[in-house]
Amino acid sequence: MCFSVNKEVSSYDESDSGARFYNKFHLDKFNENNCDSQEVDEKVYVSDFLALSTQYTRKFCQFLLAGSRRLKTSSSYKILTRTAQPAYFMTIAMVLFISSCIWPNLNEQEEGKSGKTRSLSMTLLYLTSVGTHFGAQIWMTFVSGLALYFSLPRHTFGMCQEILFPKYFLLNTILSTTTLISYPKISTNHNDPQVMVQVINLLICVLIEMTIYLFLTPPLLDLMRAKYQFEEKLGNGQEIGYEKEVVGIKCPKYQTIHKSFRKAHIKCAIGNVIAICCSFVHIYYLASKITIL
Repeated sequence: MCFSVNKEVSSYDESDSGARFYNKFHLDKFNENNCDSQEVDEKVYVSDFLALSTQYTRKFCQFLLAGSRRLKTSSSYKILTRTAQPAYFMTIAMVLFISSCIWPNLNEQEEGKSGKTRSLSMTLLYLTSVGTHFGAQIWMTFVSGLALYFSLPRHTFGMCQEILFPKYFLLNTILSTTTLISYPKISTNHNDPQVMVQVINLLICVLIEMTIYLFLTPPLLDLMRAKYQFEEKLGNGQEIGYEKEVVGIKCPKYQTIHKSFRKAHIKCAIGNVIAICCSFVHIYYLASKITIL
């Protein structure tokens, strides 16, 4: 009886060792196959189009950033950004460009133009610029601005506006100029007084937004930076929302900066509101002319 038990145990040990050898053999094979599959996956990943495009996009962005840094340290950039003459030149160039684009359309003879057909691409450009312009104005003024103002510390909100303001008014200037140029080209009756009123309305909008972008935004941002630097030294600027008490009120330098900042900010705000009104007047006119197909 004892012999049979030992025999059974011996046979069990032999079978168990064989099972361990079998499992170890297949485990090694599995690891080899798994490593091979990982190498294949890595090769596929390296040669993947999305990964390569991401790498090249990153290199391209780094190249642009390096070029931007070199440009900002050049004397040409200092002349363009720290003097007023480039802004004057840009204003004159914009006025001449807009005049050359809309004047021939306004002076076209009515004869032979009654059967004029609208260009689909020009109409698409016109509608896109009108819709994008008005949408950007509403979003920036009544949604983004208020949401950030009541959610972020005052200095953090100012840093966001420092980034958004120039881009916002530059975008508006481009879109309103596009609308002004394309509108006479798709109008079929240039002798209509309503068309002339809309051209004047759009021209006012372009001039206001271009003036804000070129002449009001740069000094506004400079005053804001100086004001914030003064407040940071006094430990102020982390409150959310309206500033209840003006710190350093007894300091004449701070008071001068603060008043100048408020004046520049009010001018930009008034100009922005007038531009929104001009856009609304044009959209109202456009709505009165649209017929449902």
